[in-house]
Amino acid sequence: MADHTKIAKNFLRGFILILFIIPLLIFLLLAVFGPKWMVIEDNAQPSDAVIVLSGNEGRLEKGAELYKEGQAETMILSNSTESGTKPEEAVDLGVAEADIIEEDQATSTYENAVYTKELMKDYELESAIVVTSNYHSLRSKLAFERVYNGEDVSLTFSPSPSYYNPEDGLTKKETQTVFSEWVKMIGYLPIFIFGSS
Repeated sequence: MADHTKIAKNFLRGFILILFIIPLLIFLLLAVFGPKWMVIEDNAQPSDAVIVLSGNEGRLEKGAELYKEGQAETMILSNSTESGTKPEEAVDLGVAEADIIEEDQATSTYENAVYTKELMKDYELESAIVVTSNYHSLRSKLAFERVYNGEDVSLTFSPSPSYYNPEDGLTKKETQTVFSEWVKMIGYLPIFIFGSS
């Protein structure tokens, strides 16, 4: 009996140690590499539409820049009731009102993808450039690719510059952004892996 008890205690200690070490290793990995992993490369290709996500300054400007360069003829403003993605703001930046499609239901990155996919189908658009802030680009890419999976739509991504620049060390605000983005990313894992009905 004593041997079984000793084995059980050793197993329990090992299990507790693993439960402690794995999260610690993940935390260290994210602390070291996470800030740079959050920002994806710009791979924008000429497309039917540019999709601008609400949330931060610079996104609409980047979308308007792509539009005016002729990279897309249509602009979809996701969460168009929010400052930074309002149609009148896009018009002020040189986007023709007739070329703007409003999406006003999204309350999350995942919903940005869900509702813009519906609009892409409705307007028979086959390709899009997704524009969001650089620090939000990885999570957006994962969400959009998951939602659009199986659709006959080509997506590329063009992160807009923001206050976030991990190359020169992290400020307090940037550190909070890293933590917030990775917490949200972990929260999205079930959707990224299994999808959502």
